[in-house]
Amino acid sequence: MPLGFTPYRHQRIAFSRLAAGAGRSTVIATGTGSGKTECFLFPILDNCREQAGAPGERREGIKSILIYPMNALVTDQARRIAETIHNPPSLRGRVSRCSGTSAPGRSRTTT
Repeated sequence: MPLGFTPYRHQRIAFSRLAAGAGRSTVIATGTGSGKTECFLFPILDNCREQAGAPGERREGIKSILIYPMNALVTDQARRIAETIHNPPSLRGRVSRCSGTSAPGRSRTTT
């Protein structure tokens, strides 16, 4: 979790349900702008950090696939995720976006 981030109650509950080893099905229903993305994103990034291995021994491959219902949301979330993983060296990597408007076999990558 980023420094200075204080989770809301629904986020704390989601984190405990989605933490490595727990992995329980979880539904979060809250208003717009209430931090639903963080509910699943931080547990995913925690798992990615654990799976990354030691520095110099990074494991390549897909760590997670996120599916969104609208292209505008895909673009916004890909940018947000890329910004979140850019700063900590243990998470630095790539976010690829593939949507219904992407050319076949091509995706847009943000590093």
